[in-house]
Amino acid sequence: MTFELTVSVNGRPVTQFFDKNGKKFIEGRPKTPFSIKLENKFDFPVLAVISIDGKNLVMQDTNWKSGIVIERYGIRNYNEWVGLNIPLTFNKVKMTNMADGVIGCRVYTREKEHKSYDKNVYIESHIYYDDLDGLKERGVILDKKFYYPNPFP
Repeated sequence: MTFELTVSVNGRPVTQFFDKNGKKFIEGRPKTPFSIKLENKFDFPVLAVISIDGKNLVMQDTNWKSGIVIERYGIRNYNEWVGLNIPLTFNKVKMTNMADGVIGCRVYTREKEHKSYDKNVYIESHIYYDDLDGLKERGVILDKKFYYPNPFP
């Protein structure tokens, strides 16, 4: 992939993922702050539209036209909602809201001779999260004991 979305907790990138039907899940304890890193590995600028629990990181609504231009080989880090000074935190996932529990990024590219980004050409990346009980309910992890192995049983 030529674009990377990374989630960090306490300044450390999350590297342990649980796979369920091809989706990447992480543990996200409610009210725990996190940050996201967007890394453009293309040799041209891209427009990144970030969704956290169904809300645009830039507009704090469901307007998917507003995003962040990331220059070629550029990196952007975010630990709060753009322009609000409110930290990004994991929410308690409500299974009734389909937008809860997902951090998504849609990256639009453009041809070099065009000034606008082509909204039909994009890459998507998603990282799903829930607390341990939620991950267990979804069948993502089998048992809490499985998640926290005991090195001295």
